[in-house]
Amino acid sequence: MQAATQVGEAVSDGAEIGSCELVFRPEKIRAGEYRFAIGTAGSTTLVLQTILPALILADGPSRLTLEGGTHNPFAPPFDFLAHTFLPQLARFGPQVEATLARPGFYPAGGGRLEIEITPVPKLHPVELLDRGIDQGRRVVAHLAALVHTSPNAPSRNSRSAWAGRAPRVKLSNIPPPTVPASSSPVRSPPNTSPKPSPASVKRESASSK
Repeated sequence: MQAATQVGEAVSDGAEIGSCELVFRPEKIRAGEYRFAIGTAGSTTLVLQTILPALILADGPSRLTLEGGTHNPFAPPFDFLAHTFLPQLARFGPQVEATLARPGFYPAGGGRLEIEITPVPKLHPVELLDRGIDQGRRVVAHLAALVHTSPNAPSRNSRSAWAGRAPRVKLSNIPPPTVPASSSPVRSPPNTSPKPSPASVKRESASSK
């Protein structure tokens, strides 16, 4: 809502956590350069889909930097946005280029999208009556610093699950995000030290006695 308020030069009342009522009075759509830092792992793609309908019809191009989560449950991931949603939107006229500068996952966040929008005065009519030809299938597995997982295990599992359906499986290992203090509260990093085995615990207990 805060993003929509800026883009629409709107007056909003009740746009805060815990509010039971919201009044939103938009004025003029203002194209330009924006940076929206969610501050958590909240979905950047949902923020984009909130303000995109206005900016694709604005009177000038816009550039957005969105920081937060890029691959979230119950929200369209960046890959859907880039390979499905935006190509279909381009058939209506506007051109939107999306770049994944850094992935961000729950709960750390720290992702960043760079968006460039070239608007149009009016949307073109589009007919989507046929499913179209299957262009191929591909699986992309993003690993968010799973240091105790064998790097080959996700690849084997993916290939086994998609055998005969997706001939190409891409595996990418993503380092832990470095979240700026201005956009997210500082949290202690999780303890990634391997847990001692039961045998070693017994030996330590015996030696202490």
